[in-house]
Amino acid sequence: MSNPIKGEVTFESDGKEYTFKFGINAQVILEERAKMTAPQFMNKISQDRFGAADLRLLFYAGLHGQHELSETEVGNLIDNLGTERCTEIFLKAVGMAAPRGNGAAGRPTIPGSTGEQTGVTSSSVG
Repeated sequence: MSNPIKGEVTFESDGKEYTFKFGINAQVILEERAKMTAPQFMNKISQDRFGAADLRLLFYAGLHGQHELSETEVGNLIDNLGTERCTEIFLKAVGMAAPRGNGAAGRPTIPGSTGEQTGVTSSSVG
């Protein structure tokens, strides 16, 4: 079950439940591998300089604390979820999942997605 207080987002893919958390350990993994701070990485997202390797790194970092997945397994998971769902999971985990528009400008979205929220209110979507 998702725990918004801890910044955890639970989701389902191929019948398995996953928990994404963008906590301090995920940020350290991201910073060490990306060779930049988490805020610099977020700025990269907002400037549309965000590629497939960045998306995989972000999800690898966010899933690592709960799941010992390889980077290839994380990439396969992203393929199953699609960029729209990945955007939703990431934004929700960092507490920025408010619907776009009416002051939401400047919130990062993953290129290739519309950035619009899909209205999901449940913690797991199949």
